[in-house]
Amino acid sequence: MSPKTLSIVLAFLALGQPGCSNKEFRFQVTFPAAPGLKTGSEVRYLGLKVGEVQKVFIQQQEGPGMPAVAVIVAVKDMSIHIRRDDKFGVGVQGLLGDEYLDITPGPSNSPVISAGSTVRGELSTLRLKDWSTLADSLGLAAKLNSLPKGKREELLKTFNELLDEAANQRRQDPSNPGGSKTH
Repeated sequence: MSPKTLSIVLAFLALGQPGCSNKEFRFQVTFPAAPGLKTGSEVRYLGLKVGEVQKVFIQQQEGPGMPAVAVIVAVKDMSIHIRRDDKFGVGVQGLLGDEYLDITPGPSNSPVISAGSTVRGELSTLRLKDWSTLADSLGLAAKLNSLPKGKREELLKTFNELLDEAANQRRQDPSNPGGSKTH
């Protein structure tokens, strides 16, 4: 065996298969857009951190298609089996809005992907609605804070009374399976 061939074989054995090592499993997710994802963003499976985003870049499509955003993912928990029909999306965490790659398991009979595979991600309109609701809530809080202290306390007291009244009505509603009728 020539020294060049030997060095290639040794490098392959040392590094393992492209996209896979003893410590991580790499694959690619493509999105039409990936707002907020960046190198180092968390990767979560069922809400638990299992890895991180290693690279985000624009991938030109061959043919008449639009460009896509490619996300290289490294899953560090080797007990996780990523499947072709799992759902891949962008999640938002906390008030500061840290984005992460969210993986939700699909059907268990779907084939497990191999290292270096490419899967398609989806953008959720629900996430956009969450941001809108959060922005509306923050706007309302800012307006409440701009009121004089006495007026703000009066308004909050009325609001709490309305919430208590609604909770009491819900408990007394016989059509409410979670409530109990009290007399």
